[in-house]
Parts: sequence; structure tokens; C-alpha cells
Amino acid sequence: MDKRFNLAALPKDKALVLARLGGRTIFGDVHAVSTVYEGLMTYWTNTNMPIAVGQPDEEFGELLDNVEKEFESGVNEAVEQARSDARSAATLDRVRNMLDDESAAAWQVFNVLTFMVEAVPDDKIDCLPIRCTLVNLREQMEKLAMTLMDLVTQVENDAESEHA
Repeated sequence: MDKRFNLAALPKDKALVLARLGGRTIFGDVHAVSTVYEGLMTYWTNTNMPIAVGQPDEEFGELLDNVEKEFESGVNEAVEQARSDARSAATLDRVRNMLDDESAAAWQVFNVLTFMVEAVPDDKIDCLPIRCTLVNLREQMEKLAMTLMDLVTQVENDAESEHA
């Protein structure tokens, strides 16, 4: 969420949606993480390295410096992963919106075909199979519309089962 908003100036529902989005993307914001980085590192090192265990001060200080560098590398990796996750989520949202539009168009064609099937008389022997063709097209369009409607959900469920 690179764009800034004055949430107080927005309708409540929109402000709450943007607040949720901000919470989901904050760890990908290097500026936000850098403002709290020292506190995070201090908390983590004090919790996990409270005292030297038999090392001279110089050796413990060197170890602490190296631990802090590795901690920083880990935070940088986490920020990049959060950014990547946010980009993936934004891409998936755009794809979902596009598929919703295409699904709506497919349902519209399905409805026209349904109307046409009802309006066209049954096919006669030795004539072109117009009604039969319309019925077949209607069935194919229904399958397409259903597939488009469910595609993003299916991909999300497949991804979740891969990670489980």
C-alpha cells in the first residue's frame, strides 16, 4: 500500500478496508520496519542472548555483532517475502476481478442462448440442426461461466493443500 490516505476523510467502510490492507502489507514496507527495527533487534537479542556464557567480553561482543548482522539479514528477507506476498495477493485480486467480469459476460451469453433455444423450434429431419447446436453451445457456455466463476477459489484451495 504505497499510496497514503487520510482514513478519517473516507467513508467508514472504505477506511476499514484500507486499514485491513495496511495491516496485511505493513511488514513489506521497509520504512515502517526500519522505524521499529532497533527495538525488535534489542528485544530479540536480549531474549536470546541475555548474558555471555564463559566468553570473554571481546569474544561475546564479536558474537553479538555477528548475531545482529544475521538478524538484520533475516529481517531483510522477511520484508522482501512480505513484499512478494503483497504483490501476489494484489495480482490475485486483479485476476479475480477480471475473471468476475469475464464470468458475467459468459453468463450473459448463456442467457441469450437459453432464450434462443426456447424461441427456435425443434430441428426437423433433413434440415440443419440449429436448435441442437444452440443447446450444445448453451451447455458449453454454462460450463465456461461456472469454471470462470470458480477458478480463483480453486487455485487458492490447490495452493493451500500444497502448503499443508
